[in-house]
Amino acid sequence: MATTWNLDPTHSEIAFKVKHMMITNVTGNFRNFAVSAQTEGNDFSTAKITLSVDVGSTSTNNEQRDGHLKGGDFFDGENFLSSFSSLREWRRKMALHSSFMAISPFAAL
Repeated sequence: MATTWNLDPTHSEIAFKVKHMMITNVTGNFRNFAVSAQTEGNDFSTAKITLSVDVGSTSTNNEQRDGHLKGGDFFDGENFLSSFSSLREWRRKMALHSSFMAISPFAAL
């Protein structure tokens, strides 16, 4: 029997940290997102994980920087799909988006 699991957004976060001018780190997060997994019962070995991020909810506690990140130089929220059904799909779409060619690897979902 198929089971759907949803991440509790009040107890979760999707955050990022990038080096700025090789001097300091800038941290931020996405305020609006959803993560779900579809499994057969309690077996996660073949789970289909779906991640949806609202790029427009980017927050670094600096409105000018947030606006720049949301624009075409970085996240390109107007043109870039923000919903992915697997980590492999996310990496493939990020590789196609040239601004993200230098993204650091992260732990697999």
